[in-house]
Order: sequence, then C-alpha cells, then structure tokens
Amino acid sequence: MTHVVNVADDVPSYHAQEELTYLNLSIADFGGERLSSAIYSKFDHAAQFLRDQVGLVGDPGEVGEGSRRLRAEHCANGSNLSATVTIAVLMSLYQWDLARATAFVKARRRECLPSGASRLSMSVWDTMCSVSREKRRVSLRP
Repeated sequence: MTHVVNVADDVPSYHAQEELTYLNLSIADFGGERLSSAIYSKFDHAAQFLRDQVGLVGDPGEVGEGSRRLRAEHCANGSNLSATVTIAVLMSLYQWDLARATAFVKARRRECLPSGASRLSMSVWDTMCSVSREKRRVSLRP
C-alpha cells in the first residue's frame, strides 16, 4: 500500500511520516458539510487523486497495479464518510450510477451505512454525474 485517502476531519493521518501518500479531505461528519457544495468538490478531488496519483483505471473488480497501491480509504467509523466518498468516486471514475456503486461497496464492506445527509449528497452527485455522462455520450455521437 502506498496511498491513503483520509476523509475525516477528526482522524489524524497516523502514518504520514512513513512512506504513505495521504490525501486529507477533512470532511465534517454528521452532516457538517454534506449539504453544502463543498462536499462535491471533495468527491471530485478524491477521484482526481486516485486517477492521477494511484492510476486507477479499468474495471475496479480487477486487481491491477492501481488497486494494489491503494488499500485504505478511512474515516473514524468506516461506515459513513469513507463509504460515501468511495461510492461517489466510483460514480466519477467508472461512470456508474448510484445503485451500482453502492452495491459494489456494500458487497465488499457490509458495514457500509451512509447517513441520510450522505445519501442525499450522493443522490445529487449521481444527478451531476448523470448529466456529465449524457454530455459525453452526446459528444461521442458521429
């Protein structure tokens, strides 16, 4: 493992002095940021970090070099913030809808239980990603 996404504002990056590269999103838990536009830029920032720094490409179900390098995306409890950001990142990186990304994460982490505010943020993000997918699809038409 070489890269860690720390999504919480109240959990330190314990191993930052070691050979780990951290992205600290500092998202306030329990709805502190979820209903503001700031959360969407953090979803996008995490996706960009994983795309650029870790090289996540291709099917996330396949074990590739990028998936070997990223093993941790964490928050204090591991059920809300980290799950929310992971789902949002999957929607962005792989053009998945909310249902597919949520099912993918829940199949791998049963503790996945985003709060009501997180689910609302992911629903809005899903709409934003859907518009982006549609624009991409229309621009690719001959």
